[in-house]
Amino acid sequence: MDVIIDQVKPLDTAPILLPHPTDSRLQKITRSIAENPCDTRTLESWAKIAGPTERTLARLFPKGTGMSFRQWRQQARLIEALCLLARGMPVQEVAIDVGCESVSAFIHKF
Repeated sequence: MDVIIDQVKPLDTAPILLPHPTDSRLQKITRSIAENPCDTRTLESWAKIAGPTERTLARLFPKGTGMSFRQWRQQARLIEALCLLARGMPVQEVAIDVGCESVSAFIHKF
């Protein structure tokens, strides 16, 4: 585990950016996920909240962010995990905070 933390700490000087869309429908979704990375709502669920259909959102995400919804959410979770690990938070807590059910699921995902 110390190896992971040693690898994460140098990232303080090289920020990882997450593209944010200009479309207000996508902004509602991305803002919510950035604030709560463990949110597991599907694109279908977000469609009911944000307004457009799931298919429309699936088309808007790559246009607005350069990533699919799933990729964007994964990247948001990764960035949050890196920040938390760099602050010294235990891996078990980080895993839960970014929506993983266990440390092994966290390791597999990232």
